[in-house]
Amino acid sequence: MNVQPYAIGLQPNNQYQLDVNVLPYRSSDVINTQSISFKPAENQVGDTIPNVTVPIPHKPGIYNIDV
Repeated sequence: MNVQPYAIGLQPNNQYQLDVNVLPYRSSDVINTQSISFKPAENQVGDTIPNVTVPIPHKPGIYNIDV
């Protein structure tokens, strides 16, 4: 999944943090979390937020990914 800052209304040259959490379905227990900081450039056309890799458990199940 790619998120483009200009498409979600982020202001250029401001520092932002993106948190991604993996949770089992219908649970509030976070299995894995990743965080990145980024600053959109002034010319945001084509800019994307850096990739975040979040491991998904090997155990079969349904998981929510919260961004």
